[in-house]
Order: sequence, then C-alpha cells, then structure tokens
Amino acid sequence: MKTLTGVCLAFAIITGFVGFFPCAGWLNWFSVPLSGLAAVLGVIGLFTDRDGEETQGVYFASLVVGTVLGIVFAARCFLGGGIF
Repeated sequence: MKTLTGVCLAFAIITGFVGFFPCAGWLNWFSVPLSGLAAVLGVIGLFTDRDGEETQGVYFASLVVGTVLGIVFAARCFLGGGIF
C-alpha cells in the first residue's frame, strides 16, 4: 500500500509539473485525479496500515501533498480555460 501511494503521488507530481510548460497543460487534467487518488490512498493508509509509525508519515505526506497539488493543478486547468 505504501508503494502504491508513493508511485501515484510521484506520477501526479511529474505530470503536474510537466503540465506547467506551454502546450502541455492538458497533462494537468491527468494530474488532478492522480493527486486526488494519492490523497485518498493516504487516508486509507492512515486508517488501515498497521506496520507502525514509520509508514504513517508517508501516508500523511501523501494526504497533504496530494490535496495541495490537486488544488494547484485544478486552478491551473481553470486559468487556462481547460485547454492549455
């Protein structure tokens, strides 16, 4: 679960920041759901994973970073009119 959360968050970060370049804004439409999925996986991991406190930080970071990036990338989509 920890690996899946990290991979999902990494893909969201990569696609989101590449989407900030001109003519690649359409990638932000993929990064918004990925960021939301990373945040949801972070919440699920916080409540279900029993490995210990060392993994709780990964899930909490995924929740916070996924939420913030989802808001930033969604704002970028709406500023560009949904096209660029």
